[in-house]
Amino acid sequence: MRSLPNFPGEPGANGKTADSLRNYRLTFEQALRFRQVRHLILDEAVHFVDSKTEPLHYGNLLKSLANRTNLNLLLVGAYGSEKLVRASGQLARRIGVVHFPRYYETQDDFDAFTKFIKDFAQHIPLPFPVDLAKYVEPLFYAHLGMPGYAAKALIKAVVACAFEGSQSWKDEYVWNALPTRAEYETVAFETLDGEENVKPYLSSAHPITYPNEAELLVSHAAKKAPTSGYNQRGLSR
Repeated sequence: MRSLPNFPGEPGANGKTADSLRNYRLTFEQALRFRQVRHLILDEAVHFVDSKTEPLHYGNLLKSLANRTNLNLLLVGAYGSEKLVRASGQLARRIGVVHFPRYYETQDDFDAFTKFIKDFAQHIPLPFPVDLAKYVEPLFYAHLGMPGYAAKALIKAVVACAFEGSQSWKDEYVWNALPTRAEYETVAFETLDGEENVKPYLSSAHPITYPNEAELLVSHAAKKAPTSGYNQRGLSR
């Protein structure tokens, strides 16, 4: 009877754990080379940051991919993805962070959002036209000026209409598709925090004030300092 190979991460016959991540990386890179891939897009890049895997492991993969000639590597993700820059100095030198902001509460941005909604209305797959003009402002504020977020609500509204088999559009389709108050506040706070936290990772058209070496040493020592035992749960003086 043939023995089955060990699954990645399971102990081998010698009791040692296979280096599954390295094997996956080499196999993946070999596939890219044979297929002559020119552009590689990895979505949900924030999961690299949230992963419990040691940053060095996925850092080696991304560094290796970034070093490949004739290959453009694009990582797409929510706020927090920019922290990949801190995985290692080698990654920091190879990664450029590009921020695509939402539409803000300015006339130009609101006009652009309005155009997006009007264009969206032209592609609604219903047997009758739908005028979304009256919903532009509620959609703008309910979704913090994020067109993709608003589009999901409109898709939900269109599906509700189609499911009912209605021959006319109702306001309730849109109102029921808008985020709840709790959802709105959660997304809003995360967005505001994300916009603030991403700033140190972005290039600037103006001079950047960098800390000197002494300031860096103090900051670095503070980050490495262990937490006092008196402040840890379950410990007392």
